[in-house]
Amino acid sequence: MQPSDSGYEWKVISAIGTAALRAIPSVLHIVLPEVSTGTVTLFDANTVASTATANQIINITGGTSVQDCFPRTLDIQCENGLVYRALGTPVVLLSVS
Repeated sequence: MQPSDSGYEWKVISAIGTAALRAIPSVLHIVLPEVSTGTVTLFDANTVASTATANQIINITGGTSVQDCFPRTLDIQCENGLVYRALGTPVVLLSVS
């Protein structure tokens, strides 16, 4: 079950690949990594073609311990949008607005 916060949109990343989550200016509020063996990289970008290193916001590497699964509150302003690139078997829950 996904947490509910007024005005936030919850997104689940659970498949490999690169995709745009939001193609408009956004705020990345909370990242909740799950126990997994994958890696998810988030970019301040509005298209998958804009995944240059300079646009990288955060790289989330999956862990196998409960300590790795605590939520991280970020509140990062993404000027262009939000794109992810996922490898392995990622499972990450994001809160955006």
